[in-house]
Amino acid sequence: MVAYSVGPMPGLSLIDAASVIAGETGDYRAIPHLPQRGLGSDAIGRTASLLEGLQVSRGPRSWRMDARPQLASRRILDRTERDLDELESCWGTGVGGVIKEQIVGPWSLAASIELSTGQLLLRDPGAMRDLSASLYEGITRHIAEIRRRYYASVWLQIDEPLLAPILRGTLTPATTLDPIPAIHRDELTPALAPLGSSADRRILHVPSLTPDQIRVGMHFDAILSTATGWDSSTKDALAESIEQGTSLGLRLVRSTDHVDELGECPRARAQEAAGLIDELALPRDVLVDSVDIAPEEDLSRGDLLSAARALKTARVVGEMLSRDAGDL
Repeated sequence: MVAYSVGPMPGLSLIDAASVIAGETGDYRAIPHLPQRGLGSDAIGRTASLLEGLQVSRGPRSWRMDARPQLASRRILDRTERDLDELESCWGTGVGGVIKEQIVGPWSLAASIELSTGQLLLRDPGAMRDLSASLYEGITRHIAEIRRRYYASVWLQIDEPLLAPILRGTLTPATTLDPIPAIHRDELTPALAPLGSSADRRILHVPSLTPDQIRVGMHFDAILSTATGWDSSTKDALAESIEQGTSLGLRLVRSTDHVDELGECPRARAQEAAGLIDELALPRDVLVDSVDIAPEEDLSRGDLLSAARALKTARVVGEMLSRDAGDL
């Protein structure tokens, strides 16, 4: 049972965000992403900057592939490297523990980048293979750099916010003349399952859970999502996933939550997590061994104080679950 940040943090100061994360989540430190810094600090731009041998630039509608390196792409990569330098000065070298990085997975990335023709990259099987290979190489290099700097276990969170519409065939196309058919989950695996294989732990992060997404997540060490909207088929798939060894990350700490004097607020969230495990008909010791806790909302939309409160609450919820799982 651990608690961690999902990644995005408010403000423009990496040091301030890193200090909050270190102070509230201890040995489980997520590299903070600061989308308020603008172009290239968004999830797509930052991940695209890590691609090996492929170039992207910002087009009028979205990110797009380019034949030649662009100055903007180089600047984004330079910023990512400077961020690691700043984090090293804040957290120190040889920090140990866990450092968690967050990237956009190949399918959501391909659904957010256009080719020079204006078609989504997702629609071109050859371009999709090239992107997957490039992302694999770039992320492998990035993981090695993080491990070298911090002598820590490296966890990789792979964000796939568009996985559900890709599976359903409801993804919005670049034009109405180019509808995108559903892609079966077995077709997703070759690009997704190997990604970040050099990391010590891999977490698939999706906005909500469906049976198909859970089965894709069974290729990973954990699946992270919100704790709402589970129907019976989702619960069955989730119970099977946990029984087969995939941990569950629950995004259930609200932005208004805090650690009050009597601990009633975090206890309510701990009881909520326990109730969800009861609904899956799994034993309560699953809470200790196979459940992690994270904030429900995007922390970058608030202020640093609210982010600190949410992360502290998540940590205390995790401590309660580890200590009192059978008594909640």
